[in-house]
Amino acid sequence: MHATIDTVFDWQYEIKKKNLLNLYEKGKALQWNASDIPWDAEVDLERMAQDRIDNGMAKVMNELRDPPKPLTDEMMSEFTLHNNAFMLSQFLHGE
Repeated sequence: MHATIDTVFDWQYEIKKKNLLNLYEKGKALQWNASDIPWDAEVDLERMAQDRIDNGMAKVMNELRDPPKPLTDEMMSEFTLHNNAFMLSQFLHGE
């Protein structure tokens, strides 16, 4: 990589300093901790998307957004699944 200053890439992720680990633990305690999440909880995104559609999400989106082509229930389901995947990706990689 071209740079005007010396650049060092360090791919060693192990924690070598105790105070850094303490800072990390403090940060987790003051934010959220992944080990506190019930990872075994069942999540059915397609059912959740269908519940939104059944509650009129496509109608509301069509009224609020006024798209050039009105969204069908099928389009709304596909949009919801893609939007959820996008948000999860941003959360995972932005964390």
